[in-house]
Amino acid sequence: MALRKRVWRIIKENKGRYIGIVILILLGSFYFIAATGVANNLEKLVVGFAKEYRQEDLTFSTDKPIEDIAALEGESGALIEAYRQYDVKLPNGELRLLNPSSKINIPAVLSGRVLENPGDILLDPYFCQTQGLNIGGQIELLH
Repeated sequence: MALRKRVWRIIKENKGRYIGIVILILLGSFYFIAATGVANNLEKLVVGFAKEYRQEDLTFSTDKPIEDIAALEGESGALIEAYRQYDVKLPNGELRLLNPSSKINIPAVLSGRVLENPGDILLDPYFCQTQGLNIGGQIELLH
């Protein structure tokens, strides 16, 4: 009986300390649950983007064209898409142009529209920001 009274007396004398401990435990639990939820959502976002836009796992180049891509895809169980790239100079940098892809690395258009006309290009938002370009604007490519 006396022991029980002593415990409550200690808690009453140090209630600020114990309230602080309970608050820290609650805050820690809240942050852990929030971080777990954010991590799960980020994982779903990254994996979902990679699946929806078929992000490549491997890139390789050849010095000769591949004769029968369909047969090679059937043998390997992989998606293979031939594309060309061309590096062009800009007044203040370089830009790598790739032909449009339809099977692998499908472009995600965040604003503007998809490629419709000859001469249309899709650009990375960060590139547009650093180069001072706007949607629908023009860019001069140097040879």
